[in-house]
This record gives sequence, C-alpha cells and structure tokens, in this order.
Amino acid sequence: MKSQFLESIERVQIKFLTFNYNTLGAKVIQGFVLMKNLTHLTLGSHFTNEDGLKSIGTLKHLIHLCVDFNGIGLEGANYISQLEKLESLSIRYNYIGAEGAKVISEMKTLTWLNVSSNRIGGEGAKAISQMKQLTYLDIGDNKVGDEEVILLSELDQLTALSIDRINPDGINAISKMNKLVSLSINNCTILDECEELSKMKQLTLLDIKSNGISAKGVKQLSGLSQLTHLNISSNAFGDDGAKSISEIKQLTELFVNDCQISDDGMKSLGDLNELTILDISNNYITDEGSLYLTKLEKLTALEVNNNELSYQGVKHMINMNQLTALSIRHNQFTFVQNEVFSQFKQLKLLNGISFRE
Repeated sequence: MKSQFLESIERVQIKFLTFNYNTLGAKVIQGFVLMKNLTHLTLGSHFTNEDGLKSIGTLKHLIHLCVDFNGIGLEGANYISQLEKLESLSIRYNYIGAEGAKVISEMKTLTWLNVSSNRIGGEGAKAISQMKQLTYLDIGDNKVGDEEVILLSELDQLTALSIDRINPDGINAISKMNKLVSLSINNCTILDECEELSKMKQLTLLDIKSNGISAKGVKQLSGLSQLTHLNISSNAFGDDGAKSISEIKQLTELFVNDCQISDDGMKSLGDLNELTILDISNNYITDEGSLYLTKLEKLTALEVNNNELSYQGVKHMINMNQLTALSIRHNQFTFVQNEVFSQFKQLKLLNGISFRE
C-alpha cells in the first residue's frame, strides 16, 4: 500500500526540479521515480545518504542530472551510469577518479558532460576521449597532460570545451578543432603564444583568464571576427592590450578584471559600441575613465569595483540610463546616497543587491 507521500508525488506533473543544500533520504528520491514527467533534476551539495545515492540509478526517465559538490565517488558514478536516457550530466567536485571516468565514458547517450575537479588524471581523460558523441565537455582541474589533450582534440563533434593547465603542444592540438565555437583555457603557460588560438576564426566565446598574456599576445587575437564573448581577466597586458581588444568591434561581453588598465585603456574600450556586459574591476580607472564608460550606450551590466573612482565619477555615469546592474564597490568614495543611484533610471541590482522592486 502506497504511503500518502508517494501518492502525492505520483500526481505531480513537474519536469524540472532543484534541491539545494538538502539531505534527501532514499524514500524521497525513490518518490521521484513516480514523477513520470521529471526529466531535469538538480541536487545540491550533500544531497543524500548512501541509500539515497543508490536510488539515483532508478530514475530512468531523467535526461539531465546535476549532482555537483557531493563527493559521490566511484560508487555514485556506477549508479549514475544506469541512467540510459541521460543526455546531460554535471558531476563537478565528486572525486570519481579515473575509474569513475571510465564508467561515465560508457554512457553512449551523453552529449553534454561537466566532469571538472574529479581527480580523473590522464587515464580518466583517455576514457573520456572515447566519447565521440560529446558536443560539450568541461574537464578542467583534472591534471590532464598534453598526450591526453591531443586525444581529446579528436572529439570531432565538440562545439564547447573547457580545460586548464595545458602546454603549447596541447593548445596547438585544440586549435585544430574546427567545430569549437566556445573555448575556455585557464591557468596555462600560454604567455604570448596566442598565434594558434588566433587561427580559430569560428570562436564566438573565448575564456583565457590567468594565462600570463601580454599586449603582444592580445594583439594576435584581434582578428577573431566572430568573437562576441571574451574573458581575458588576470593578464597584465595594460593599455596596449586594451587597444588591441578595442579592434574586436563585435564584442558584446567583455571581462578584463585585473589587467592593469588605466584611463587610456578605457578610452580605447569606449569604442566597443556593441558591449552589453563589462567587468573592468581591479584596474586603475579614475573619474576621467568614467567619461569613456558613458559612451557604451548598449551597456546593461557594469562591474567597476576596486578602481579609483570618486563621487564625481559616479555622477558622470548617472546618464547611463540603460544600466540594469552596477557593481562599484571599493573605490575612492566612502558613501553615496541611494538618491544618487536612483537617478540610474533602469537600475535593478546595485552591488549584487536588489535596488528596485
């Protein structure tokens, strides 16, 4: 005889379900089996106990599963591998190891996989490289060597790849992946070796933060004519690099946090007329630079934390009526009344906090 709980669960018509920071027992997870329309499930960190983990493998109707930050290990990977309809899996920070990666690699229906921060190493990466059906892969923070990167570069259906801590040989292999439109390579030894990346004319998104790229390297990227999203934060290329970035006229999203940019660099970036999102935090922008910010008439989200703006700089930006989100912490003013920020006509988020209802 079904319990009242299970009877109520069976009547639910939910397709998407998210639990954050809850410990769910096996009974609750088994109840999900009765939710025949449930195809997308996200379970936050520390979501279950051992019995509940085992029950994950019974959710045969799932298409998307996210179980990030749970430490489920090889045992959890084995249960997840029983989901024969799963197309999308996010399993970050779960310590599945190389053996867990081998188990996941046998899931032939998966096309979207985030397996970052799982200690899978070279052997695990080799197993993942056999998943020829993948279109999206995040394999960052797994100590993948150049040999394995070369194998991964043979995933000829990939359109998006995220990886880190690789060497020029690995970058050279990745640059030949003609279907990639989204690429994230962080914390590498790229330095000025951006020539290979500059050949990837099809890229629309490029994330290369924390790679030691100088102005010379940035200049090599200025010919990426399809690029609309660029994150090149934490690279000390300065104003000369900012000038090269300003040549990528079609950019709509730009992240140049901590790049040693001053007002001269901001003057160049002020020519990027298509920008809707800009993060220029942790630089050397003064009140003069804020005048160049006001030229960006399509900008809706701006982060300018940890710069050298005074109250006058804030006043310069008041006419940026299109802004809906502004973060301006830790500058050269101590206090600005909300009445001043209320003059930003469309502002809804101020320093990450709701400003208007």
